[in-house]
Amino acid sequence: MILRAHIAPAILDSVSLDTDVLEKLNALEELLGLVPTSELVTGSRRGLSARIGNLYDLMTAKGLRELQPEIGDIVEGGPEYERWQREISSVAQSGRVHMRGAPPRISWPNNLRKVAAPRTGDVRGRSLKG
Repeated sequence: MILRAHIAPAILDSVSLDTDVLEKLNALEELLGLVPTSELVTGSRRGLSARIGNLYDLMTAKGLRELQPEIGDIVEGGPEYERWQREISSVAQSGRVHMRGAPPRISWPNNLRKVAAPRTGDVRGRSLKG
């Protein structure tokens, strides 16, 4: 799973190297259960972007392991004030989860919670969407 190159710079648009970037990295690392970085050694925004991209890739992998999404699963997502439930229609190779409904939803697995699994004997299986 690769964080697309055009997304990583967008993450940094709101972060200047003059701000406390280390604090933002530590918050991500804590969320992932990693030992926080004690110091930031980077010569460029590109290096910093790669570090942030790696952390988001780890977050996606952790989300996939915990959710174990399968077609037909019912998942819940959205902010606390506007929760919704949808049925998984596919899981992309990037790890993003696609869901049926109107409007259709796409989410990273770490932002979802499984509510119900498909019935036993259901012929639908897992698929990867390119």
